[in-house]
Amino acid sequence: MVTCPFGAIMDKSEIYQLVEAFKGEDEVCAIIAPAFVGQFGDKVSADQVVEGLLQLGFDDVREVAYGADITAVDEARHFLKNVPIDQPFLATSCCPAWLKVAQKELGDKAYCVSDSLSPMVETANYLRKQFPKTRIVMIGPCSAKKYEAAYMDPNQNVNFVLTYEEINAMFIARGIDLVTLIPSHTLNHASVDGRGFAISGGVLSAVENVIKRLDPDRVIKVERAETLHSCRKMLLMAKAGRKDGYLLEGMACPGGCVGGAGTIIHPTKATSNVTNFARSSDKASALKTYAEFKNQD
Repeated sequence: MVTCPFGAIMDKSEIYQLVEAFKGEDEVCAIIAPAFVGQFGDKVSADQVVEGLLQLGFDDVREVAYGADITAVDEARHFLKNVPIDQPFLATSCCPAWLKVAQKELGDKAYCVSDSLSPMVETANYLRKQFPKTRIVMIGPCSAKKYEAAYMDPNQNVNFVLTYEEINAMFIARGIDLVTLIPSHTLNHASVDGRGFAISGGVLSAVENVIKRLDPDRVIKVERAETLHSCRKMLLMAKAGRKDGYLLEGMACPGGCVGGAGTIIHPTKATSNVTNFARSSDKASALKTYAEFKNQD
């Protein structure tokens, strides 16, 4: 979508399906990816975005960063248990575009890609257990998440996926001016670790933080790449045995999720917004969210 010079490649919009869901009897819950901070205006707070989504018709709004916390702990434990004894390295699996490239390029080392569920899927699975009839809508920066929801998630608990651009169009169509809204809810689901997944290096940082808490003496080698061209180079080096013992993070878009095809603002500006929002969490580690998740499971 981004690179095609003719604009011939487009994603599939599910705005109509969402509007029809609002008219139905089932509740509709939005799960919003952490790159959303600042996407809808410099003076619009995270809680005002939540209020706007509630006024749009959603019954509840949850952070995908909550699922990111679960993913971070799962991948940290996987790394501690298996690298380098059972596998030479571990590649993260949150970005669906990177995941498809990694599985293709690694060949017989494709098993080194984490089998942890993505934050979107973890969040949706949790909500589905708690609220079986709720319609779950992913709101994020990534068009590839539409493919993941339809073809890569065996449970298919995400009903629809919309980008920030699409949701912003709905705000405009409904005449919802976010900057004027008085928030009635505050997001407080995720940790600093989970909220940082939206930026390049954020997944590494989260998983590394968990590893250090679980095994403070463990020495961790890490490397990351952004854009699929750079990701492919890193994968070929790993396949050749030059990244043994490493934790590898790949992001298809420049800057990470903040550079996704469905974003509105520049990745550099978005990175600063996401970093500040992550630091506002009262949960310093993904392990705290994970403990709460297990207690509620």
